Amino acid sequence: MRKIDLERAFPQTPTGFHQSVEQTLLNLKEEPMKKSALRVVMLAALITTLLAGIAYAVIQYGQEWYFDTRFTNFQNHKPEEYRAIVDGLQKDLPYQVTGPATELVELQVLDAAWAPEKSIATLSLLAFARDEGGYELHDLQEMDTDGALVGRIDPDDEESRMDHWLWTTKGFGLPKDTMIHPEKQLLLINNWGEIFIGESDTALPMGSSDSFTTSDGPVMSVYMFDLDLLDSAAIDAMIDLENVPEGYDKTEYNNMQKETLRWLKERGAKAAQAIIENTDDEGFLSLRYLFSVQTFQDNSFGEEIPGEIRFKVKIR
Repeated sequence: MRKIDLERAFPQTPTGFHQSVEQTLLNLKEEPMKKSALRVVMLAALITTLLAGIAYAVIQYGQEWYFDTRFTNFQNHKPEEYRAIVDGLQKDLPYQVTGPATELVELQVLDAAWAPEKSIATLSLLAFARDEGGYELHDLQEMDTDGALVGRIDPDDEESRMDHWLWTTKGFGLPKDTMIHPEKQLLLINNWGEIFIGESDTALPMGSSDSFTTSDGPVMSVYMFDLDLLDSAAIDAMIDLENVPEGYDKTEYNNMQKETLRWLKERGAKAAQAIIENTDDEGFLSLRYLFSVQTFQDNSFGEEIPGEIRFKVKIR
C-alpha cells in the first residue's frame, strides 16, 4: 500500500482510517548639483534600495528555493515529480487577500504548479508582518514543538512545563529568549488549513504541507496535493484487500479497508466535480484559503484574527 498522508488529504477521517492508510541611478551627468537636487537623488536611491530589498525577499523565496534549500530529498527521491513541478511553475498569479488579519500581515501567492501527468500539484505562500518594526512573525506550529507543555507539572517528567516555548534559529525556549528581536510583539500565523475549491466546502486532497519562519523573517508555506486522490482507479490501487497484516482478523480488516475505499472514492469524486465547476473557460481553477493570526504575550495567546486569500491556478 502506498503511504500517503490521507488525514491531510481530506478532513473528517472515518473510524479505523488511521489503521488502514497511513515551502539605477546610473549614468548621471557629472555636473554640479544644487543641494536640493542632490538630496532628491539620494532619496530616490534610498527608496530604490529599500524597494529592491523587499523585491529580493519575494523573489528569493518560491518552490525552486524550497526544493533546493529545505526539502532537498524530494528531487533526489522523486526527480520526475520535481522536474514536473519546477518546469511547470506558475508565477504572478492573480490573488486577493481580505479580512481583519490583513491589518497585521501581508500574505502573497508565490507560485503554483499543476502536473496531472505526475499526479501532483503544489502551492507556496509567503507572509510578512505589515509592521516589521513592531512585530516579529512566526508560524504557529513553531510553538511547543516538543509536546512537553502540560496543564500542570508532572513530577515524574523533568521536561514537563507550563510555559509556552518557541522554536527559532536561536534555539527552543521561552519566546523572550528565542525571538530574534524580543523587544517586538510576537505575532503568530496559522497556515495549516485546507485549500478549498471555489465557493465549495470541498478541499483539494492535500498530501503534505510545510510552514516555517525563514531566516529573513517572512513565514513560507508550501503545500503538495495528491491528484491521484481524484481518480477512482488510482484509489483502488492504494488499498490492499488481499494482504492482511499480522494480528488482524481478515474479515474485520477487509471491512475496514472497504469502508476506507468507499470514503476516499466519495470524497475524490466530490473534489473532482468541484474542480470542474470552478474552472473557467480559460482553464483557471478558483481556490480559497482561510488563515488566521494572533498575538502572544505573557504566556497567553490573543484571539484568532481571521483572513482569507483567493487565487487562481491554471490547470489546463
